Amino acid sequence: MGIPASKLTDDADLTSQLELDELDLVNLQLQIELVFSLYLTNQQWSTIRTVGQLRQTLTHRTRKGMKIKAL
Repeated sequence: MGIPASKLTDDADLTSQLELDELDLVNLQLQIELVFSLYLTNQQWSTIRTVGQLRQTLTHRTRKGMKIKAL
């Protein structure tokens, strides 16, 4: 998505600070599904606002027996 790694801090807001629009968020969701073989519901996505929340959700879900397909 062309975001510099230096901007990807845990408190970085996906929409206001990283400037991801709805299409970017859908693309991010699809990429997570493909890379991690992990599906998050719309309700789960609606609670994710920051990079840290996304990281925490992915960490939690992968620790619950979800396999990571590729990194």
